[in-house]
Amino acid sequence: LKFDVMGPSRCRLAQNRRRPRFSKPSQIHGSLGVAFVISFVSVAFLLPRNSRIPMAGEGGRSAPSGHRWSAVLWDIDGTLVNSADLAWSNTNLVLKQNGFKEVSEDEYREATRLTTPKRLAFHATKDVEADIGVKLAEEFDQHYVQLVSPATVPLFSGLQTLLEDLAKEGVVLGALSNACGAYVRAVLATHGWAETFRTKLGADEVPEAKPAPGGLLKCCEFLALRPDHCVYVGDSPGDGKAAKAAGLYSVGVRWGGAAEEDLRCNFDDVVGSAEELRAILANG
Repeated sequence: LKFDVMGPSRCRLAQNRRRPRFSKPSQIHGSLGVAFVISFVSVAFLLPRNSRIPMAGEGGRSAPSGHRWSAVLWDIDGTLVNSADLAWSNTNLVLKQNGFKEVSEDEYREATRLTTPKRLAFHATKDVEADIGVKLAEEFDQHYVQLVSPATVPLFSGLQTLLEDLAKEGVVLGALSNACGAYVRAVLATHGWAETFRTKLGADEVPEAKPAPGGLLKCCEFLALRPDHCVYVGDSPGDGKAAKAAGLYSVGVRWGGAAEEDLRCNFDDVVGSAEELRAILANG
């Protein structure tokens, strides 16, 4: 793979600054010093209490030589692995065991935009905030993690080779899903990627589930990387919205089943195959 350096130029803000004209060098030095102090203090007060300005080179890692991105972060279900049949059957198992009506595949897919507790609450009661959703989600996660295998959650075509090539070239790999963290790690482990993926988080381990940006920001913080040096690959509009809010470049994949229009409205780029994704990651 051959990558351009760092993040996409299209995401950089153009800065048009006019330099003031002075008649004496002393005026230049004095005015610049005052401007610097005022600017620094202003930014400090605008930032949240626990925030700080990243310094150049901070974190000890930049994009590998010749690479556009320092890290590629992945959604799991519908992006990295095809888990639709497992998730649908497990959903109906949990609903049936608790006395609720089973759902069709279309009903299941329509609700996958929701986190697991809200999705199961909706299936059971049509109310995403119903308390029963938490109990059903706990049962779902227990079954879901235990049933993970290469056969039940296969990698989508071409992604094994792409992951291998990215890892060989020194690109950091990570994962963030709206499923539970135990499931994320089980999926990566069953395909032999548990050790290579530097960060692997679920919705139960981040401040807020996607489309909120907190999970992706937590991944970047853990990796000590700037968000604009990272790309997030996902399959749902919520993935694209989370990436945009967090400042990551985003690539939507068609093989997850989302409508083309929804993908194009929420992602920076959209691809239909692993080879197209390879080209985007390499060239932008």
